[in-house]
Amino acid sequence: MSTDKKLAEGHIFTTQPDGVMRQDYLFRVSIKAVIYNDDGELLVVKEHGLNWGLPGGGLDFGETFEQALARELEEEVGYSGGFTFDVIDVADPMYLKGIDAYQVYVVCWVQPEDYDFSIGVDGDDMRFIDPNELDLFDDNQAKYAKYFHERLQERLERHCQGSS
Repeated sequence: MSTDKKLAEGHIFTTQPDGVMRQDYLFRVSIKAVIYNDDGELLVVKEHGLNWGLPGGGLDFGETFEQALARELEEEVGYSGGFTFDVIDVADPMYLKGIDAYQVYVVCWVQPEDYDFSIGVDGDDMRFIDPNELDLFDDNQAKYAKYFHERLQERLERHCQGSS
């Protein structure tokens, strides 16, 4: 017996052989990197057609978070060095009509071994900026970058208060 499937607006509907309909969601996982230099400035990238935002992108099938971060950092900010990372946040899903799926951001605090960054093949520009400068951009990418920066700072403050 076969199972019928239908896709619509980010949902996948399956009709089981017994006639029971089940609804699931299609998710795209986008992994983002929060990286600071020694002056506390945040690394941002301007991708083709977008404003300033955190480096990162879609998790490819079969990749680990570490592999996806390494690939995205090389593609967007020309970084091929070593790094450590911690997952610091996951954003609520948002529907992307263009790909008919929901997207979830997995945000990582990345500590690179060095700061050998340059514009990558998928980037138009990149730089370290004062995180408060993100307020100057009326763009969702910049708003997300500022939001995740603030969330990390809050967590670091709570951690420091808890350990003193």
